[in-house]
Amino acid sequence: MNTVITNRRRLRRTFVLGAACAALSTAFLSTNATAQARVVTVHLAAQPLGKALEALARQSGTDILFTPAAVAGMTAPALNGTMAPQVAVERLITGTRLSVRREPNGALLVSGAAISTTPQTIATDTPEADAAEIVVTGYASSLTTALAQKRKATNVIDVVKAEDIGKFPAQNIAEALQRVPGVSIVRDRGEGVFVRIRGLGAQFQVVTLNDRSVAVNENVRDSGQSGRQFRFDTLPSELMSAVEVIKSPRASLDEGGIGGTINLRTFRPLDLKKPVLSLSATASSPRLADTVDPRLSGMASWASPDGTFGALIAGVYDERTTRQDRITGVGWADGKIDTDGNGSLDSATILIPTAIRPTLERENRDRIGLNGAMQWKPDDRFELNVDGLWSRL
Repeated sequence: MNTVITNRRRLRRTFVLGAACAALSTAFLSTNATAQARVVTVHLAAQPLGKALEALARQSGTDILFTPAAVAGMTAPALNGTMAPQVAVERLITGTRLSVRREPNGALLVSGAAISTTPQTIATDTPEADAAEIVVTGYASSLTTALAQKRKATNVIDVVKAEDIGKFPAQNIAEALQRVPGVSIVRDRGEGVFVRIRGLGAQFQVVTLNDRSVAVNENVRDSGQSGRQFRFDTLPSELMSAVEVIKSPRASLDEGGIGGTINLRTFRPLDLKKPVLSLSATASSPRLADTVDPRLSGMASWASPDGTFGALIAGVYDERTTRQDRITGVGWADGKIDTDGNGSLDSATILIPTAIRPTLERENRDRIGLNGAMQWKPDDRFELNVDGLWSRL
């Protein structure tokens, strides 16, 4: 039986590694080609060049690097239309001594082009330290996004974004939520399983996925129907883009969450705004179990150049081996013991443990999670989402 289980796990590892390598080679090539051909809609008025470059970075979602000294005193013309971000920058700096080039990480670097080999001395009142200042304009941080969602909400809510989840070694969503104020978790053999909000047990929470109710799955281990709590160890943290902890009721929420509501949000391709390929591989080695547990995850997302259609697929596979040494079935009875080693029970009556049963428990867990999504948004008034999440523990 052990040989069959081992062979199955080896086949799963081989399949996941092969799929990850194929996705890496295919998505990497398509990502580079799409990044070069991506076009955006630009609406810029005539303004100082520095302000124009910052506005272009926000509209295109592209990092544009430049120094204030390089664009000082320059004015950019009005620019409207659909074009690649690099083409837009080239049009803004037309007629100046500046040039633009794309860095390997996709950022656009605007710098001065040398046109004379004769050294020149220019008098300036600006301190030399200002020349070393670099302005980086790019994506807003996950913290800013989470705070914006809290400000817009009409009730008490905490938001954890995917960037924050990835900063900590969270095995599942429960472990990622334990850092939210007012939230604690219940662990089972070292891994977070249930979530408590404001001191109320897991059976007082409602869990939704993309604002839709999810089935209760608390009978994973022994089919014990002890409540309606949701086991978060079935959901890998890599499949979630954000988790909302809603601590106060709202008319649009499903009823029943006395403690609160936990809304899980999966990734959407148009929310990422550009092609994305993410692969991760880690391993752990429990000392008692004396084995190596792999953890593989990957996500590939594509969006059309006009930002109206996108598709995404993500997957996670990990193994977890636990070993627990303990003594069970202990009873107590009145008795005597030999205190001097002469073979006679010469002590006073004391409590003696009986029915002692040393136990060694070993558990092997294989967790597989898949997430797919397609999104179509032809305009601001219509949006169609088709998504699915499958997980097995």
